[in-house]
Amino acid sequence: MSGYTRLLQQLHQTESSLPLPTIQAALAHHLANVQPIPTTLVATAITSKLYFAHPFTLPVLQSLQTAFRHALHLKYALVDNPGRASSSIFAQSIKSQMNEWVGSVMKGLQGGHVVMRLAVSTGLLLGSEDLRIEKKLEFHRKGKIEDEVVIALAEALDLYKYEADSARPVEWEKEFQKDDADVLSAQSLPLIPREKLGALPLEEISKLLTSCIVSAFQEGKFLDDANALAATEANIFFNSIAALSKLQSLVLTLSLEPRSIDGLCTAASSLSDLRQVCARVEGSIEKIVTGSSSNAWQVLKTLLFCCVMITEASLSASLYIAPSTYKSISDSTPTTLAICTLQALGHLSYVVHQFGGVTSMGTPSEDGSENGVFKEMRRTFYLALDILASSSASDSTQNLPEAFIKDLCTSIPSTSEGPSSRLPPLDKLHLAKVSYTLACIEQLISVLKADTVSATVWPVVDRYLYLPETANDVDPESFRETYEAAHSVILAFFASHANANANTQSSDSEFVQRLVPFYTRCLLENSDDKKLSTVQFCMAFSALVRAACTFQAGDVQEGPEKYTLGWFCISELVKALKEEEEKHTGGEKLHRLRMALVSCVSAAPFVLLGEVLGEVRRTITEADMGPSPSDIKGKGKASATESAGIPKQALTLKQKQELIRALYREVIEEVGDREKEFVIQWWYANLELLGRGLEQSEVGVKSDKEKSGAISRHGGHESATMLARL
Repeated sequence: MSGYTRLLQQLHQTESSLPLPTIQAALAHHLANVQPIPTTLVATAITSKLYFAHPFTLPVLQSLQTAFRHALHLKYALVDNPGRASSSIFAQSIKSQMNEWVGSVMKGLQGGHVVMRLAVSTGLLLGSEDLRIEKKLEFHRKGKIEDEVVIALAEALDLYKYEADSARPVEWEKEFQKDDADVLSAQSLPLIPREKLGALPLEEISKLLTSCIVSAFQEGKFLDDANALAATEANIFFNSIAALSKLQSLVLTLSLEPRSIDGLCTAASSLSDLRQVCARVEGSIEKIVTGSSSNAWQVLKTLLFCCVMITEASLSASLYIAPSTYKSISDSTPTTLAICTLQALGHLSYVVHQFGGVTSMGTPSEDGSENGVFKEMRRTFYLALDILASSSASDSTQNLPEAFIKDLCTSIPSTSEGPSSRLPPLDKLHLAKVSYTLACIEQLISVLKADTVSATVWPVVDRYLYLPETANDVDPESFRETYEAAHSVILAFFASHANANANTQSSDSEFVQRLVPFYTRCLLENSDDKKLSTVQFCMAFSALVRAACTFQAGDVQEGPEKYTLGWFCISELVKALKEEEEKHTGGEKLHRLRMALVSCVSAAPFVLLGEVLGEVRRTITEADMGPSPSDIKGKGKASATESAGIPKQALTLKQKQELIRALYREVIEEVGDREKEFVIQWWYANLELLGRGLEQSEVGVKSDKEKSGAISRHGGHESATMLARL
């Protein structure tokens, strides 16, 4: 008995004696090799008892789809075989033979059941895309295949819509769900031009896809027990989640492109369902933190990827919808989509943290990716925040950013009052949630009211401004991320205040007046080693001084008295600096305080600049220069003995070079135009004094190449002349 005859026998049996993959391979082989045309075999396959058996099952339909996909590959290999090529100059080209074969297959689909046509046409479309990518083969029949996929899917959706509406649906209609049609076409629909997809009922497809995705994750209950997790991994929707997510992204984009209110409602409904799944997961996520289930972690990562893919597409498409489209008509707006996105990511904050968090920049690798950082997630996060922040300008949505921040802050457990109230909960889940909350606050603080900042935001931030001294169960990296995020929120608030009009009293001025003295002391307490780094400390203190100097008394004219709050910060820093010098302890803390004082040069207003520069000069010149490490190494024990008598507050050569470089950068790059002339004159007058002790240094102080300025190793006259010309 020939193989072709045995294949026909197996197709006409309800229960085949051969495994389905074997029949799938045989069908693909004979479709490619049958002569003269495969039309009859196609018609036989789609009406056979094996494939056209009721109820339809997705594995069987996917087998039929794969058979036709592979058949296209086999046919190409057959016609491209040089050994079988005709020597006639009139022989058909490969492209012509492939077009003829595809046309014959399409004829075999005529009159077939809509589900069979959908399975076959999607298989052909996937195969044609494979040949386009691998063999650079394009043939005009591909357009006919695309049309057939669209028509078959539309008919399938229309056919099974009566399942819910009809009181007496036929039996097989109960078995095959519309969700299965979406899974069957999920890989092929993104290959079809968008103008053709626009003919489909996108809203209905979006609802079905959302239902598939929610079912894939067991409605967020897959962490409840081991059986639920196993059911999720075996779920046929979960195994197709990548294709389903990609198709949902495309469908929502197409729904939003007409910039209609219907598209916004469709997207809002889908994102809301995803958010609910993430919310259910958050309640059970502690189980994988305390346990060691790698399978659960894989499902969680898949859920995060799915959410990011869908929300990013929705937010990007919603950017171009004019406010007039949805104003006073519907509750669904781009801001609604942004809030759903941020809330979903918030529920998965622990998973987000495992990818470096939403604020980590990562280190670019050779292939352009970011090590340890999910860059698409960061892009989605900041896009959602931008949309939410911009909504504050609209009267109808001005309370949404504040409502969102209040919800985030209230979701964080508060600590009890007392001596231990400064030490908040330190478990990983809590710290990840707080870090995410602080990242959101940092970006939205410019649109928050002063009352919200003082009453809602500050109690959360205050608890994380200090590193815990004794906490054996804390993850140092997790808490440090939260610690730095808390300081970033304060700096963002100061930057927002400093950017306000200096001639007007903003609503947060009273809070700033109370916050500045506290945060000044806080920063000085965080100047110790292993807390804020030197760069972080300098940036923070400079921002603090700049914000404090914007607070002005309305009845005081221009003068030092007008900047009392700013001078308070500088004087406290100078006081701490002198106290540290008197302790004779030296170390990085003393150098960190000196660097912070230098960073205040560009932050101080013109009337305080002379005082600040005077303190900078005193700090640099009054400290004795200690020997360089190379000197001690070169002179041996004698030099080491001599250096033992040098005060510990003395500047090392490296530290003095770093101070001069920082001061030079402040003069050239950071100081404003109004103060530039005064600062350059001061620099010229004090250059030799500042450069004393650097004449023998091996490394001079140089600026970037564009400025071409330098402190000379022979007194600095060349640098002074060049700076004076600026």
